[in-house]
Amino acid sequence: MPPLDPALTELALSAALRAADIICDIYSRPIEAIAKQDGSPVTLADRAAEQAILAMLAPTGIPVLAEESAAARIIPELGNRYFVVDPLDGTKEFIKRNGEFAVNIGLVEAGFPVMGVIVGPVTGAIYMADASGAWFCRRQDGILTPRQPMAVTQAKRPCIVASRPSSRTAVCPSSSLKTPWPALPVPSRRAPTESSSTST
Repeated sequence: MPPLDPALTELALSAALRAADIICDIYSRPIEAIAKQDGSPVTLADRAAEQAILAMLAPTGIPVLAEESAAARIIPELGNRYFVVDPLDGTKEFIKRNGEFAVNIGLVEAGFPVMGVIVGPVTGAIYMADASGAWFCRRQDGILTPRQPMAVTQAKRPCIVASRPSSRTAVCPSSSLKTPWPALPVPSRRAPTESSSTST
Protein backbone atom coordinates (compact mmCIF):
# COMPACT_ATOMS: atom_id res chain seq x y z
CA MET A 1 0.00 0.00 0.00
CA PRO A 2 1.54 3.38 -0.97
CA PRO A 3 2.01 5.91 1.84
CA LEU A 4 -0.90 8.25 2.51
CA ASP A 5 -0.65 11.53 0.65
CA PRO A 6 -0.66 14.31 3.31
CA ALA A 7 -2.73 16.38 0.89
CA LEU A 8 -5.66 14.03 1.55
CA THR A 9 -5.60 14.93 5.25
CA GLU A 10 -5.56 18.63 4.41
CA LEU A 11 -8.37 18.16 1.91
CA ALA A 12 -10.46 16.33 4.49
CA LEU A 13 -9.82 19.15 6.96
CA SER A 14 -10.89 21.77 4.41
CA ALA A 15 -14.02 19.79 3.59
CA ALA A 16 -14.90 19.39 7.27
CA LEU A 17 -14.41 23.10 7.90
CA ARG A 18 -16.62 23.95 4.92
CA ALA A 19 -19.31 21.62 6.26
CA ALA A 20 -18.96 23.21 9.71
CA ASP A 21 -19.63 26.64 8.19
CA ILE A 22 -22.78 25.36 6.51
CA ILE A 23 -23.96 23.71 9.72
CA CYS A 24 -23.41 26.89 11.75
CA ASP A 25 -25.36 28.94 9.21
CA ILE A 26 -28.34 26.58 9.47
CA TYR A 27 -27.89 26.37 13.26
CA SER A 28 -28.73 30.07 13.48
CA ARG A 29 -32.14 29.51 11.88
CA PRO A 30 -35.25 27.56 12.93
CA ILE A 31 -34.42 23.85 12.72
CA GLU A 32 -36.75 21.36 11.08
CA ALA A 33 -36.13 17.62 11.29
CA ILE A 34 -37.71 14.58 9.70
CA ALA A 35 -37.32 10.93 10.64
CA LYS A 36 -35.31 8.53 8.51
CA GLN A 37 -36.41 4.94 8.00
CA ASP A 38 -34.48 3.85 11.08
CA GLY A 39 -36.24 6.49 13.19
CA SER A 40 -33.22 8.74 13.61
CA PRO A 41 -33.63 12.42 12.73
CA VAL A 42 -32.15 14.20 9.73
CA THR A 43 -32.06 17.93 9.05
CA LEU A 44 -31.19 20.26 6.22
CA ALA A 45 -27.80 20.70 7.90
CA ASP A 46 -27.01 16.96 7.59
CA ARG A 47 -27.79 16.94 3.90
CA ALA A 48 -26.24 20.28 2.96
CA ALA A 49 -23.03 19.50 4.85
CA GLU A 50 -22.76 16.10 3.21
CA GLN A 51 -23.23 17.53 -0.27
CA ALA A 52 -20.46 20.07 0.35
CA ILE A 53 -18.10 17.35 1.58
CA LEU A 54 -18.88 15.07 -1.36
CA ALA A 55 -18.22 17.89 -3.81
CA MET A 56 -14.83 18.65 -2.24
CA LEU A 57 -13.74 15.00 -2.08
CA ALA A 58 -14.95 14.15 -5.60
CA PRO A 59 -11.75 15.26 -7.43
CA THR A 60 -9.77 12.57 -5.62
CA GLY A 61 -11.73 9.83 -7.36
CA ILE A 62 -11.88 7.94 -4.06
CA PRO A 63 -15.33 6.44 -3.30
CA VAL A 64 -17.24 7.91 -0.34
CA LEU A 65 -19.46 6.03 2.10
CA ALA A 66 -21.57 8.91 3.44
CA GLU A 67 -24.29 8.60 6.06
CA GLU A 68 -27.17 10.38 4.38
CA SER A 69 -26.41 8.90 0.96
CA ALA A 70 -26.26 5.43 2.51
CA ALA A 71 -29.59 6.07 4.24
CA ALA A 72 -31.00 6.81 0.79
CA ARG A 73 -29.42 3.55 -0.48
CA ILE A 74 -26.84 5.42 -2.55
CA ILE A 75 -23.67 3.45 -1.89
CA PRO A 76 -20.84 3.38 -4.46
CA GLU A 77 -18.55 0.44 -5.13
CA LEU A 78 -16.09 1.02 -2.30
CA GLY A 79 -13.15 -1.18 -3.14
CA ASN A 80 -9.98 -1.21 -1.04
CA ARG A 81 -9.79 2.51 -0.31
CA TYR A 82 -12.67 4.83 0.53
CA PHE A 83 -13.72 7.80 2.62
CA VAL A 84 -16.25 7.47 5.43
CA VAL A 85 -18.28 10.60 6.16
CA ASP A 86 -20.69 11.53 8.94
CA PRO A 87 -21.54 15.13 8.02
CA LEU A 88 -23.28 15.85 11.31
CA ASP A 89 -22.48 13.42 14.09
CA GLY A 90 -24.97 14.26 16.82
CA THR A 91 -28.06 15.41 14.94
CA LYS A 92 -30.16 15.10 18.11
CA GLU A 93 -27.74 17.42 19.91
CA PHE A 94 -27.87 19.81 16.94
CA ILE A 95 -31.65 19.91 17.27
CA LYS A 96 -31.31 20.54 21.02
CA ARG A 97 -28.89 23.38 20.21
CA ASN A 98 -26.36 22.34 22.86
CA GLY A 99 -23.34 22.56 20.55
CA GLU A 100 -22.32 18.94 21.12
CA PHE A 101 -21.98 17.68 17.56
CA ALA A 102 -19.21 17.27 15.01
CA VAL A 103 -18.24 16.73 11.39
CA ASN A 104 -16.37 13.44 10.87
CA ILE A 105 -14.34 12.40 7.83
CA GLY A 106 -12.15 9.31 7.73
CA LEU A 107 -10.19 7.31 5.16
CA VAL A 108 -10.13 3.52 5.16
CA GLU A 109 -7.52 1.39 3.41
CA ALA A 110 -7.61 -2.41 3.32
CA GLY A 111 -10.21 -2.40 6.06
CA PHE A 112 -8.25 -0.17 8.46
CA PRO A 113 -8.72 3.54 9.24
CA VAL A 114 -5.61 5.46 8.14
CA MET A 115 -6.74 9.07 8.46
CA GLY A 116 -9.42 10.98 10.32
CA VAL A 117 -10.62 14.53 10.91
CA ILE A 118 -13.15 15.71 13.50
CA VAL A 119 -14.39 19.30 13.60
CA GLY A 120 -16.71 20.78 16.21
CA PRO A 121 -18.67 23.50 14.38
CA VAL A 122 -19.68 25.34 17.57
CA THR A 123 -16.67 24.67 19.81
CA GLY A 124 -14.13 25.19 17.03
CA ALA A 125 -12.21 22.13 18.25
CA ILE A 126 -10.35 20.18 15.58
CA TYR A 127 -8.83 16.72 15.95
CA MET A 128 -6.93 15.14 13.08
CA ALA A 129 -4.66 12.15 12.59
CA ASP A 130 -2.92 10.13 9.92
CA ALA A 131 0.15 7.90 9.65
CA SER A 132 2.45 10.83 10.46
CA GLY A 133 0.81 11.65 13.81
CA ALA A 134 -2.16 13.24 15.55
CA TRP A 135 -2.90 16.88 16.33
CA PHE A 136 -5.37 19.18 18.02
CA CYS A 137 -6.12 22.80 17.20
CA ARG A 138 -9.02 25.24 17.23
CA ARG A 139 -10.63 27.60 14.80
CA GLN A 140 -11.05 30.98 16.46
CA ASP A 141 -12.52 33.89 14.52
CA GLY A 142 -11.89 31.99 11.30
CA ILE A 143 -8.20 31.37 12.06
CA LEU A 144 -6.68 28.01 12.97
CA THR A 145 -4.50 27.98 16.06
CA PRO A 146 -1.10 26.19 15.88
CA ARG A 147 -1.42 22.43 15.82
CA GLN A 148 -0.55 20.67 19.06
CA PRO A 149 0.68 17.07 18.78
CA MET A 150 -1.25 14.44 20.70
CA ALA A 151 -0.10 11.07 21.97
CA VAL A 152 -1.36 8.34 24.27
CA THR A 153 0.42 5.92 26.52
CA GLN A 154 -0.62 2.65 28.10
CA ALA A 155 -3.22 3.46 30.75
CA LYS A 156 -2.58 2.10 34.23
CA ARG A 157 -6.31 2.31 34.86
CA PRO A 158 -9.18 1.99 32.38
CA CYS A 159 -10.26 5.16 30.61
CA ILE A 160 -14.04 5.33 30.18
CA VAL A 161 -15.79 7.97 28.08
CA ALA A 162 -19.59 8.05 28.00
CA SER A 163 -21.58 9.98 25.42
CA ARG A 164 -23.99 12.63 26.66
CA PRO A 165 -27.25 10.88 25.61
CA SER A 166 -26.19 7.82 27.63
CA SER A 167 -24.69 9.53 30.66
CA ARG A 168 -23.81 12.98 31.92
CA THR A 169 -20.51 11.69 33.26
CA ALA A 170 -17.21 11.07 31.52
CA VAL A 171 -14.40 9.48 33.50
CA CYS A 172 -10.82 9.64 32.31
CA PRO A 173 -7.94 9.72 34.83
CA SER A 174 -5.47 12.36 33.68
CA SER A 175 -2.58 10.11 34.72
CA SER A 176 -3.33 7.87 31.73
CA LEU A 177 -2.61 10.60 29.21
CA LYS A 178 0.51 12.40 28.13
CA THR A 179 0.07 16.15 28.46
CA PRO A 180 -1.09 18.19 26.76
CA TRP A 181 -4.31 16.38 25.82
CA PRO A 182 -6.87 19.01 24.87
CA ALA A 183 -10.46 17.84 25.11
CA LEU A 184 -13.93 19.11 24.44
CA PRO A 185 -15.80 20.30 27.55
CA VAL A 186 -17.92 17.54 29.07
CA PRO A 187 -20.90 18.45 31.29
CA SER A 188 -20.66 17.34 34.91
CA ARG A 189 -17.14 16.05 34.46
CA ARG A 190 -15.76 14.30 37.52
CA ALA A 191 -12.77 12.14 38.32
CA PRO A 192 -13.25 8.67 39.87
CA THR A 193 -12.42 8.01 43.49
CA GLU A 194 -10.30 5.06 44.53
CA SER A 195 -13.36 3.41 46.06
CA SER A 196 -15.40 3.75 42.89
CA SER A 197 -12.57 2.42 40.71
CA THR A 198 -12.41 -0.82 42.75
CA SER A 199 -16.10 -1.32 43.42
CA THR A 200 -16.77 -3.29 40.24
